[in-house]
Amino acid sequence: MIDLRVVAGTYTGELPMQKFGALDVSLGHFNTFGSFKSLNNYPYEGEKYFGVFGEHNFRTVPFEIFGINSIAKSGVEVILHGALGRTWISEEKLKQLDYTPNYMDFYYYEIGISLNKLFKVFRIDCTYSLDKKEYYLSISTPRMM
Repeated sequence: MIDLRVVAGTYTGELPMQKFGALDVSLGHFNTFGSFKSLNNYPYEGEKYFGVFGEHNFRTVPFEIFGINSIAKSGVEVILHGALGRTWISEEKLKQLDYTPNYMDFYYYEIGISLNKLFKVFRIDCTYSLDKKEYYLSISTPRMM
């Protein structure tokens, strides 16, 4: 099963900073579907923004293929996930702001693997940032779909 979330926004005319769009990130080591798992604490904002978040749930098939039936019978699932996104703020708007916005003026990419339904209570994600060349571990509630 493939899940995909696409978020995008743009504007016309004069845009107040309260109307900036945002791309979600992890809250420390806790995350949700549709957020960057390797970025923390503050969402990335912009006058324009674009993000694609996807994951493919292989269910228990990888454990069955390798003959690890005890894990397969417990219901633990394997999920591959990835994300890319970017925000834009014009130089003119940056000069008008009275704060330093958290934004990306480049495309950010990450990929990872997850174990879903561990003890039927949580999910653990191992995510690799293709930009930072670093690994991140995080947890979330299991996806039940």
